[in-house]
Amino acid sequence: MLLKYYYWWHQNVLPVTFIDDIFKLVKDRKFVEATTIGADNKKTTLKKQKKNKRDTKVVFLAEPWIYEAINPIVNAANERAGWNFEWDYNEPVQFAKYNTKKYYGWHSDSLENPYVYDRPKNSNHHGKMRKLSTIISLNDASEYEGGEVEFDFRNNDVDKNKTVSQIFECKELKRKGTVVTFPSHVWHRVKPITKGTRYSLVIWHLGWPFK
Repeated sequence: MLLKYYYWWHQNVLPVTFIDDIFKLVKDRKFVEATTIGADNKKTTLKKQKKNKRDTKVVFLAEPWIYEAINPIVNAANERAGWNFEWDYNEPVQFAKYNTKKYYGWHSDSLENPYVYDRPKNSNHHGKMRKLSTIISLNDASEYEGGEVEFDFRNNDVDKNKTVSQIFECKELKRKGTVVTFPSHVWHRVKPITKGTRYSLVIWHLGWPFK
């Protein structure tokens, strides 16, 4: 899918208290090792993924006030970037903590097939796919080193029969409170932290498969 804009960003659109409330919310929550999901919708084992994919601590949130604050911003990005993807559901919000040496290698948030769940609590996921992803910076880059978020606007060069990469650092995400939304199929990564701690929120927005 060729895009005019591979991501759209907003700054100073969240209430001043939003980030403070997020940190209060996770203060007493238990963090777990993050996992990854493959094309078959199955979680990758921690031992396998740590070889080259991901090493991050996360906790998941699902408070309605978070979605109420974020969804209008996502809708604005979806419209202004010209994607106009139809979506109607959010996955749980991921609060990620990247300490020294933590990272998330190159990946795409989208899957080859829609979600398939047979449990009632996940019925809103069933048959849907990730269409948009949102990252929110919860602290400034002055508080850590490394941890750059990079996009790879890769495309297939048919004439040369090889993958052409266009790696681009998303410098907007170095600012606390910045909200970046992008199509879930766009490749991206978080480079290893070399000093300090980086905090972020990630939300995936689901909809029925493209027609």
